[in-house]
Amino acid sequence: MSPLLLDHAAPSAEELVAHDPARSHLAIFTCSMAAHHILTQAGRHAADVLVGHSFGEIAALTAAGALTVEGGARVVAERDTAFEQCLPQPGGMLSVELSEPRTRHLLAALGCWRVEIAAVNAPTQTVVSGLHDDLAHVESVASAAGWGCRRVRAPYPFHHPMLLPVAEQFAKALAGIPFAPPRTRVYSPVAQVYYRPDDDLRAAVTAHLSQPVWFADAVRALHAEGVHIWVECGARSILTDLAARTIPGLAVWAPLRHRASAVSPLDAAAEEATHGDTSPIRPTTQPTAPQPQPRATPALDTNGHHLPVPAQPPVSEQQAAAVSLPPRDELVETLRREYAQALDYPEDVFTDDADLEADLGVDSLKQSEMFARLRRRYSLPAPGAGTRLSVYRTLPSVADGLLELAARDSVAAG
Repeated sequence: MSPLLLDHAAPSAEELVAHDPARSHLAIFTCSMAAHHILTQAGRHAADVLVGHSFGEIAALTAAGALTVEGGARVVAERDTAFEQCLPQPGGMLSVELSEPRTRHLLAALGCWRVEIAAVNAPTQTVVSGLHDDLAHVESVASAAGWGCRRVRAPYPFHHPMLLPVAEQFAKALAGIPFAPPRTRVYSPVAQVYYRPDDDLRAAVTAHLSQPVWFADAVRALHAEGVHIWVECGARSILTDLAARTIPGLAVWAPLRHRASAVSPLDAAAEEATHGDTSPIRPTTQPTAPQPQPRATPALDTNGHHLPVPAQPPVSEQQAAAVSLPPRDELVETLRREYAQALDYPEDVFTDDADLEADLGVDSLKQSEMFARLRRRYSLPAPGAGTRLSVYRTLPSVADGLLELAARDSVAAG
């Protein structure tokens, strides 16, 4: 797994999900375990409680000592094998920007009795699961009513009774994998309780396939008990963002929030955890940000996190002056208007540090379309072979990429 997490030339998460989902799931698990190890090594930053969302419960239980790292990896692999051996009906998931009660009213009004509540992630974010035709009906009506909704990148209707046969197959495979009582408290958003030493953890691990995830309720329950700092050990900041939406002002920290940096995010987290001050975890209060309503950008879920890739170095002021593009600040403002108009987002969500993919859901296909449009507008050459457009993760980095192309074109012409 190391090359997938540390090699800048590694396949993107989209490529892995499309062509090798089993490796993508193992990479997600490995990333979470590596980040947890870095943050807790030498016992400096032990967690009071561990929480996993759906698939993430495997990593949470492993981090708590209920599974060895090898055992956790075997559980991940057996989960994928169960899907291969007991292929469910094709379906998916849809995230709706409504509360759970309003979502239930919507499903009842539409007569979509085969669609189930899959997760309640925040006060106004509910995920539903079902067959494609039913989800398309819900999506059409919700969009027409002005309620934000978007498809979750999931090949099956997770957290739906339709996956019970897969769960049964999965349970059989887990019989030979040893589990132990957790050494750290683990709170389950599925069972809505702390796991006890005598709990059947095999049954708990398989339950997430067919049972809903009550993540917002878990955040509220733990906050009421005094859990006021949330640190995300996985890639991105999906869960800490949801926690901050549930409890405004909650202190959160996601060391792997951005998938692109000058160094590996895992290296950066290790540097901060081992060589920082006596309290290197510096949570920041996350305001409730305006939620963009894209028309056709797929959402992300815990089974589809993207992996870290490097950022491009910025173009110098001398280079910027030598090309025909507008100055960098003016170019960034132009990009802000272009992206907002093309994606039907409000301009103010495109802050300079907003990650286009992680924060705003701009997938690689849409990013390629936007970059090609901008190149045509400014008559710029194509990027060099092997250039990954995903390295341009913010509007300023997109501007730097365009300025770099213009500078290279100017040098070639000279």
